[in-house]
Amino acid sequence: MDWLSTAPDRASLLTMQPDDPKRREIIIKRATSADKTEDMRKRYLETGETKPQMPRRFCYLNYHFADKEEVKEYLSELIPDWEGSEDADVLRRTFRTLVHEKRVHGINKIVCIGIGTLVHDIDDDDLEEFELGFRVDVRCCLQHVAANFLAAVLREQSPNGPVRVYAVDYAYNLDDKEILNDMGIEVLPHEHGNYESYVRIDKDTLVMSIGTGGGIYQVICETTQPAAMIWTWFNASIPRNGEDLSVVRKVLREEYEVVDCPPLSVRDAEEAFAPLSESTLFVRAK
Repeated sequence: MDWLSTAPDRASLLTMQPDDPKRREIIIKRATSADKTEDMRKRYLETGETKPQMPRRFCYLNYHFADKEEVKEYLSELIPDWEGSEDADVLRRTFRTLVHEKRVHGINKIVCIGIGTLVHDIDDDDLEEFELGFRVDVRCCLQHVAANFLAAVLREQSPNGPVRVYAVDYAYNLDDKEILNDMGIEVLPHEHGNYESYVRIDKDTLVMSIGTGGGIYQVICETTQPAAMIWTWFNASIPRNGEDLSVVRKVLREEYEVVDCPPLSVRDAEEAFAPLSESTLFVRAK
């Protein structure tokens, strides 16, 4: 398959039905080129690993557990604690207001891209700090919890029925997939890149992509027009791998509005229980 080294005709893409095979082909070709997934795919195939070797992301707060059942028990307590928090209440009120004002309507899915692995296996390199078992990244866990929470809020007022939650991240392991499945989050195929997540995005989608690179934002803005996005915007303003972020800035400036939402805009990166901090909520303008 030949990749698209330049942006496709976005106006034409936006007129296509979400399940149009031609649309899917164009998005995959562009995503594979712009998001550097071909390099990651080759590395994945060459190593024979169950997942690509990824640099360990910085974890804001970690807890150690001896087995997976302890992890699940911890999450069963963590979820209601956060859903009852002030941050969750502000998010609920913000999205209810957006729906009431018809600034957001008809969202039937949330697509999460690169919001992190929940559970890290403890390996030999960690033995000085931990016993064998599992290390839980609280912030990443709560980002997935927040996605489910927002789906429930939108579902309350959705005329279109269920609001599904999808997620993709190269770092997901088998434990992540099991836990996310238990949470009702569908993990999209990611062995060959993030492209399946881009294909799922349409005008009725809320996209969550926190702490990721500008290449992801570039592909989204070149190929889709989601209803709303929660992004770590400062990352999109700094090209790291030759991304063309001019289209990102243009689309956000001309087609979206920034919505003030304190749980997102807070700039306290050390606060693990503020999982959406240092991000921005963009809503498609009327």
